[in-house]
Amino acid sequence: MQINFFTVSLPENIPTLKVSLEQINNFYQSPPFTIICPDVSVHQFTESLARFDNVQILCESSILDLADFKMLVSQYLTSLNSPIEINNRLSWYYQQALKLAFVMSQPLGCFPLVMWDADSIPVEKIRFFNNNHSILYGSALEFHLPYFQTMQKIYGALPQRFSAFTIQFFTCTDQELLCLRERLQQFLPQPENASVAEWVSQIIIQSVYNTHQTFEGSLFSEQELVGLSHMLANGERQRTLTYLRWGFSGLVSSRQMRLIKLLGFKHITFEKVENILYKKQGWISLLIFIAKQIYRQRLRPLIAPISR
Repeated sequence: MQINFFTVSLPENIPTLKVSLEQINNFYQSPPFTIICPDVSVHQFTESLARFDNVQILCESSILDLADFKMLVSQYLTSLNSPIEINNRLSWYYQQALKLAFVMSQPLGCFPLVMWDADSIPVEKIRFFNNNHSILYGSALEFHLPYFQTMQKIYGALPQRFSAFTIQFFTCTDQELLCLRERLQQFLPQPENASVAEWVSQIIIQSVYNTHQTFEGSLFSEQELVGLSHMLANGERQRTLTYLRWGFSGLVSSRQMRLIKLLGFKHITFEKVENILYKKQGWISLLIFIAKQIYRQRLRPLIAPISR
């Protein structure tokens, strides 16, 4: 099964992508990998990742400009006679719109597809699909209630019990894409004159603002949107996936990476990698971090129900 990968990235994640691409190419036989980046950064990405023959660089404007996304926000708030709220957080929602628009614009022959976060590095091969269906993974580490309040606005009834799909990637097959499109059409039919990117943006904008009356904070997750759609479609239970995030003080060495793999963690995520790019991860702090995560993710698993 040929898997296609893609990510949305800013230049600061290029160091992480270099390592991630090496790992992904090793695990999945150099699959097609599309990187969506700001227009002004295309040359930088192209030069920095030139040795990876399987990489395609795509500029953001080929999908949707940030200015157009902000204009859609302004238009919607104006239609409600609400104060115009343009803040830095809109860029965070914009990158989610890019991911969803890219997936939903792909012809069926481009699936199965994996969205891989640009700041994450796989430690070992992850099995993403089984019999043309996504394997549903869940995190025992994260459950951010505002995400699911927004998802409930979109989908209505959610599964009674589930763990978070915030695992730094999401997956999709052609059949799952059709199910996702149908569910989103039920929430907000695509206007005849709107592109897929504009339609997806409107879904994000309307679901977030109608639920929370603001865009401040983290109020939408494309990983939860896709994962919950898959779960609602097939009713399968999730498998817990363990990983390391929010605890690194430097870059890990090859020996530390081997230990992380040996202990069963599937990937690591460097949040704000630019802050630790020239630092080495200490062994003592790493062992303390790992011990805490083994307790939190395995010895004290959390499956939180959504209130209905």
